Amino acid sequence: MRSKHTVHAVVGALIFVAAAGPNPVAAQTDRASADMALEEVVVSARKRNETLFEAPLAITAFTAEQIERQQIFDIRDLSAISPGMTFQAVGGNGPGGRFTGNLYFRGLTFTAPLPRQQTGAVFVDGIYVLGGVQAVNTVDVERIEVIKGPQNAYFGRNTFGGAINYITRQPSREFRAQVAGSTETRNSFNGSLSLEGPIWGESLRGRVVLLSNKKGAHYTARDGGSLGEETTESFTGSLVYEPSEKFSARIRLHVQRDEDGAPASSHLSGGLHGTSCAGKTYSNRFNDGSPRTFTVGIPYFCSGIPTLSSLGEQNIVSSNTSLVSQRILAAGGSPTLLTDAFLRNQALIRNPNSALTPCTPVGTTVNCIYSDPLIARAPKLDHFGLMREVMRFSTQLQYTFDNGMSAVLNFGRNTNDTMTINDPDRSDVENVYTAAYDGQFDAHTNGSVNYTVANLPGSPIPTVMVQNTPPNRDGEIAEVRGVFASFDFDITKQLTLSAEGRYQKDSAQLQAPVVAGIAAPAAAEFTDTMPRVILKWQPSESLNLYANWAKGALPGQFNSQYINPPNPPGGTSDVAFVRQQIEAVFPGVSELAPSPELTSIEFGLKQRLWNDRVEYSVAVYDMKWEKMLSGSALTVAARPGVGAPTLILTGVLIPGDSKIRGLEFEGTARLTENWDVNLRFDTKKAEYTKFFDPFVQQLTGNSANGVRFDGNALPRIPKTTGSIATSWRDRLNADWEWYVRGEAAYTGRAWDSAANIVQTDAYTRVNLRLGFEKEGFLTELYCKNCANDKSWDYGFRSVSFREPGGSLLVPLPLTPATTNFQQGIIVQPPDKRVFGLRFRYEFN
Repeated sequence: MRSKHTVHAVVGALIFVAAAGPNPVAAQTDRASADMALEEVVVSARKRNETLFEAPLAITAFTAEQIERQQIFDIRDLSAISPGMTFQAVGGNGPGGRFTGNLYFRGLTFTAPLPRQQTGAVFVDGIYVLGGVQAVNTVDVERIEVIKGPQNAYFGRNTFGGAINYITRQPSREFRAQVAGSTETRNSFNGSLSLEGPIWGESLRGRVVLLSNKKGAHYTARDGGSLGEETTESFTGSLVYEPSEKFSARIRLHVQRDEDGAPASSHLSGGLHGTSCAGKTYSNRFNDGSPRTFTVGIPYFCSGIPTLSSLGEQNIVSSNTSLVSQRILAAGGSPTLLTDAFLRNQALIRNPNSALTPCTPVGTTVNCIYSDPLIARAPKLDHFGLMREVMRFSTQLQYTFDNGMSAVLNFGRNTNDTMTINDPDRSDVENVYTAAYDGQFDAHTNGSVNYTVANLPGSPIPTVMVQNTPPNRDGEIAEVRGVFASFDFDITKQLTLSAEGRYQKDSAQLQAPVVAGIAAPAAAEFTDTMPRVILKWQPSESLNLYANWAKGALPGQFNSQYINPPNPPGGTSDVAFVRQQIEAVFPGVSELAPSPELTSIEFGLKQRLWNDRVEYSVAVYDMKWEKMLSGSALTVAARPGVGAPTLILTGVLIPGDSKIRGLEFEGTARLTENWDVNLRFDTKKAEYTKFFDPFVQQLTGNSANGVRFDGNALPRIPKTTGSIATSWRDRLNADWEWYVRGEAAYTGRAWDSAANIVQTDAYTRVNLRLGFEKEGFLTELYCKNCANDKSWDYGFRSVSFREPGGSLLVPLPLTPATTNFQQGIIVQPPDKRVFGLRFRYEFN
């Protein structure tokens, strides 16, 4: 109750200060001061054009000029300077890099990195980007809007906690061209060319953009290979047809190819690098809510996470980077062993003379496929890393009637074919390689197939390529129908009530049939109503106060292990008996796990001062997350009777609850004609009120009655983040201007897991820039991470694959269930300090 009263007190104090009357400094300003007013930024987050100041939402917006000044290239750069938003490139035990990532808003951490369960989403011109959000760059972007809080009413799926909308550039009515580039230490460069202008009179105009970008490696593996290299090449073309003031049509095509090397994320083994847990006691709860304490009985990080400096780069930031290992090729008897397997999609078997050879398909054998229908369309890859081919096509049509109303049609198609080969143990020990293909298309369909080269018992080298069963496990085909409506009512001239909402039917086939006849899909329909009500009071042109209430929802899921438990080796499970045991531990479990729901209340204040030379906004929010799903594990008997085999069920979906409260601040000031400052920060308290997380039970101690983490903080999300930027701009002479700019971004500590055992270190990164500019030309010297900070970007608990008992492929069900996974932490090393030079030249 105390924190709730504190939130209300803060809001009341801000309202009092803002409404206290004219600012005495502003009263003394003159016309010169008025000429230095801050730029008005127009946003479209509510499906209408309004200024950022007028919008009754918490929005962080970046104009094209700001994007260039801060060199925001992709979502990773964006997350460092957007309060309330966090992006992490590694989800679960995924490979990291630019394959899959997790996007969080306001601390809404989820336990599974599947695209359908993301609590935030990315859009380009309002068109949903399904997966591969790191592939979206800003080379053709006019504005970025980072919108916090439930956005389901506006954007629909996966905007449970927030949304990012990239608004691309419209072709100019006059001919323009621009060439831009940069080069950095560590073998990085960027180059782009754009051409735009009229094509046919004033009715038809177009724009073309070419991009080539390379990020060099920042780390070297122990085998000498590079870690962290990324390359992108893209073409973008857009046409706008406006035969009259009433009608306009726009089409846009974006084609992109990404090719990356092995990522630099690392795994810290508890057994090799862990700290002492002796004498340290932690708390959680039994399934019935009663408290319990535990000690960590296996190696882990109870006294802090070792730093990159203390461990040494190549000792820990290391993995296999070559598919031509002489040890493996000699054992397999083939110089093209692994490239045959991965590049040509050939499954391997061990023949009688111990050589590894391609197998021959027999009937419907799943583990021996030469031309999987999904893999057949995958980009070809013959090295560790990633290959991705992206195509985005969109069309917007708009007609304005005589009464001022408009009809708008927005259509988009997004394809994203990605192939990765990675070393999941992230070590230089040659034991496990994984190849994964992720095919996403039509902005609604996700299908993936994973192939793994893994150890067979008694063999220390890769011996067989196994297709995960079912290969449809992450697939989904969804058809989403929604109706959006909104209205505004002016209670007085200054007070407006807005009501908006979406009624949505989400028909989904989970485990979609990416391989015909295997793991037939389960179908379900989720119906949700997602409203938002906003009360906005604008007593003057310089003050905006608002309150909004909103609900968000995510589609539910099938409880597959409750519906159809796995069978033990050589036998069949008694489904009814297994269900009874699950229900005894988790009362209320059902075949269809419910849709997670978020209820949010937000109070905001926006004010412009000092003749519009100062603008700031404050947002205070209180959210309740109900039915947040976690995959809970428990051990059950497969059948009644003494000596019956046991099963470990790892994915029984159980709903839990949490609450999140926080504050976000953004402020910009033009202190003099030459000097401006920008400050952003957020702080939050996110804690579970009822939550199960069995995947950390190895740390907390196994309990037949299950464990809960009520009262613990949600993991992976820093409690506090902030950034400050300041620049000075002046004239050198009649033609040239010069500027200097400094930026500092702070990231606070974050917990490793729901058990709240250890936190990552807080850190601050500093960038500096010195530039010279005249009409049409700019050149700039800069450094990034100038102090060469080496703190981990982020870290979270995981499982070690290379220690005794830490095998990647654990046969389930187990009889008896005695496997004990060794624990570790996945960490992301930072980009090191770089120095660079960039230029831009524009001409008409």
